[in-house]
Amino acid sequence: MKQQFLNFKKIALWVTALAATNAVAQNNADRVHPEPQRNAEISESFFNCNPLTINGKPLDYRDFSVASIGVLAVVAGNPDAVGATRIPFRIYLQRDGKRIGVGASNATQVDLAPVLTFAKPGDYLIVEPTRKCDWRAKRTVLVKESPFLPNWFSMLTKSKDGC
Repeated sequence: MKQQFLNFKKIALWVTALAATNAVAQNNADRVHPEPQRNAEISESFFNCNPLTINGKPLDYRDFSVASIGVLAVVAGNPDAVGATRIPFRIYLQRDGKRIGVGASNATQVDLAPVLTFAKPGDYLIVEPTRKCDWRAKRTVLVKESPFLPNWFSMLTKSKDGC
C-alpha cells in the first residue's frame, strides 16, 4: 500500500513538472517570435529567423558550399510567402578578417556564381542590408567545402606546418 502511494506521488509530481515546462516553453515562444501588431506603425522590418533565400527558397546553411549556385535574395517577413518583400543589400566574402573578391552593393538579388569564384572553404559570406532599419537581417554564412567536388589536387599543395 505504501509503495502504491509513493508511485502516485511520483506520477503527480511528474505531471505537474510537465505542465510547468509546457507553460514556460509557450511563454518563451511568444517572446522569441513576437507577432507584429496589425494596426501599429512598424519602423523596422519584421524578419524571419532565416531571411536569406536562394532561387526563392530559404537558404539551408548546412548545404551552403563553394559550389552553391543560384540567385540570393534577402526578404522581409516569411520567405515561404509569395508576397515576401525583397530588401536591398550588399554582399562580399571575408577571409581572415579581410574583404576579398568581387561583391555587389545595393542589390535586391545577386547571382552567387561570380561572388563565390574567389571563395575557399572557411571563408565567410557577409550579407548586409543597406538600409539601417533592416539591420536585423545581417547574416554571416560560413562557406564550406563542396561534398560533390573533392579537391583532387590536395596532395600537390604544401602544408603550412613545414612538413
